[in-house]
Amino acid sequence: MKTVLKIIIGIVLAFVIIGIGMVACTGAFINEVDKEMTKTTEEAKTDESKPGLAEYEQVETGMTIEEVNAILGEPTDTTVSESDGLKMEMVSYDARGDLGANILVTFTNGAVDSKTQTGVAE
Repeated sequence: MKTVLKIIIGIVLAFVIIGIGMVACTGAFINEVDKEMTKTTEEAKTDESKPGLAEYEQVETGMTIEEVNAILGEPTDTTVSESDGLKMEMVSYDARGDLGANILVTFTNGAVDSKTQTGVAE
């Protein structure tokens, strides 16, 4: 009986030690992921290959898509709709800033009608 009790206590202790080790490893992994996310966020805010607020401010109503692309670079996505002789294009550009920062420019019949930005940095 004492031998069975010792075996059960040994097994329980082994599980406790393994559990503590797993928790410690998981915590270290989460810490490393957090560091990488912070690093990626900082890189996104300083990526000079993408347009920032200064470029966004240069976009003016009436500009053509070619003029806007010369300022903001190539778009990442374009959605076009046409109805009753009216052509609307919603053009999205990746931007410098927070992760997911972007600039959205709406063209009506080939000219800038409106613009908006989300998370764009200087």
